[in-house]
Order: sequence, then C-alpha cells, then structure tokens
Amino acid sequence: MKFLGAIGALLVVFAVGLFLKHGFEQGWFSMSPFWKCISGAGFGLLLLLVGEVVYRRINAFASAGFTAAGLGTMYASTLAAYGRFELLGTVPAFVLLALCAGMGIALSARARLVSVAVLSLVGGYMALFLLFDDEPSPWMVPAYLLMLLGVGLGLSGWLRGTFVVLRSLVWWATMVIGGVWAIGIATPATYVFGTAFVAIVWVMVHGELFAAARGSSGTYEPICLSEPLKWKRVRAVLVSFSTTAWCASLGAFLFYWSQTVPNWMAPMAGVAATLLGWNLLASHLRVLREVPTSDAERLGAGLALQAGGLLFAAVSLGLSGQAEVVLWLGR
Repeated sequence: MKFLGAIGALLVVFAVGLFLKHGFEQGWFSMSPFWKCISGAGFGLLLLLVGEVVYRRINAFASAGFTAAGLGTMYASTLAAYGRFELLGTVPAFVLLALCAGMGIALSARARLVSVAVLSLVGGYMALFLLFDDEPSPWMVPAYLLMLLGVGLGLSGWLRGTFVVLRSLVWWATMVIGGVWAIGIATPATYVFGTAFVAIVWVMVHGELFAAARGSSGTYEPICLSEPLKWKRVRAVLVSFSTTAWCASLGAFLFYWSQTVPNWMAPMAGVAATLLGWNLLASHLRVLREVPTSDAERLGAGLALQAGGLLFAAVSLGLSGQAEVVLWLGR
C-alpha cells in the first residue's frame, strides 16, 4: 500500500505539472512574468509542505516524489526568473539556488532520502554556472565548491548505505568544475585562490579517506591480483592517487603562471603531505616488503608510494637543460 501510495503521489505531481505547463502555453493564466515565477515558486513550496505531511502520516518513501518535485519546481522558477525573464541578477539568483540546495539537503538528511540529496546537490552545482561569466569575487566559486564537497562527504560518512553515492558525485563535480575554474584564474594576481582551493580539497578528501579507513569495522580483505578487483578494496587507494595527481598537476600549473613561485614546489608540497599521511597511518610498515593488514595500512602504503613519485616529479621539474633530459631518460 505504501509503495502504491508513492506511485500515486508521483502521478499526481506529474499531472499537476503538465496541467500548469499546458495552461501557460494556452494563455489560461494571463499574468506577468514576475507572478509566473512567484506562482511557480509558491507551487514548489506547496509540494514541499505536502511532502512533509505525507512523510509524517505515511513514510519517507511515499514523500520522496512530492519533495523532489517541489525542489525541482523551485529550481526551475529561479532559473526562469534569471535566464528567461531577466528578473534577477547573478548574485540574487545564486543565493536563491543555494538556499534551495540547502533546504533539499536538510530534508534528505532528515528523511533519509538519497534521491532528494542527489537532486539538491545537482541543483547546487547548477547554480555555479551563473558565476562563471559574472563572478563577484574570486573566492566565491571555491568556497561554494568546498561547501558542497563537505556536505557530500559528511552525509555519505554519516548516513552511509545508499548515501555513499554522494561521495562520488561531489568528488567528480569538484574535480571537473574545480579544475576548469582553477585553470581559468591562473594569473599572477589570483593564483593564490586556486592554490588554496587545491590544498583544501586534498585535505578534505583524504580526511574522509582517513576516517573511513580507521573506522572500518569489517574484515580486512587484501588485494589479490589473481582475483577480480572489488571497488571496496581499491577505492581508498585509487581515490587518493587520483586526487593527489589532480592537486599536484593543478598546483604546478598555477605556480607556473604565477611567475613568482617555481612549479616544482607543488609536487614538493605533495611530498610533505603524503609523508605526513603515511606516518599517521602506517609508519611502522616497510613499504614494498610487508603486506598491509588493515585498510589504514593499505592507504598509508599508497601514500608512501605517492611521496616517492611526487619527489621524482619535483626533482625533474626543478632541473633544466641537459640534466633534466638525463633524469627523464633514466626514469
């Protein structure tokens, strides 16, 4: 009965949405663009209230359709007011979309609705594209990206279960959108913002990996090359390697365009960070000689290997002329 109730709620939401769309196209609702956007936002709030009633009287699953539809309607109304009718400026539209994302994240955490959390985060990332052409300050995009990254990592670590999908969503969004933004601001005047952003991303991602590795209560499963690899076994190491490579590459790029800091300093900073992580997790382990016996030791061994690779990259970037050619050939 609860499942059928959830299906019925979704059908009602779709029916009302199609009715309003058809009414607007046929001219049944003769109102100004301002009131069209206001009525759309009000309808979205009404759906959220209905979802709250359904959540209290039936269950969270049955309320998911109303809540998701309400958030989607509010996103659409804000974007229409900004793009189609030009009723909002960049900053007000960004703030409203961020508020919608925050509301959806709070509702999803309360009701344990991962679908609503995904929709809210996607809508939150959509708001960022308003700032690429008319960014009021160079720190707004990285601060907002870091906030969404923290929310996604926090919810996945707190609620676990199906919410772990948020971890992949915010990681990929941060790598892609953050990388494009950092490359775009690579100038002597703004490279500091990009460098700070890259460093904080590395700390946040590895902080989540450290907490997951140390808090793991399941049986340790070593990696066997003769068996099919499972994502659970290799996730921490692969995410760590890829995040470090992303941070070191972007850092070297930003330092190069800064015209003041040598680019080899970026991988050297990575050497210091990865060695610190190795000491915190597996300093007693002789890398390449002893097999890790826990998730924390496996992640620590991976950080030790990263430190070696970053050191070689730093030395290679620091050399020039024939010495650089000889070193790269020796590699």
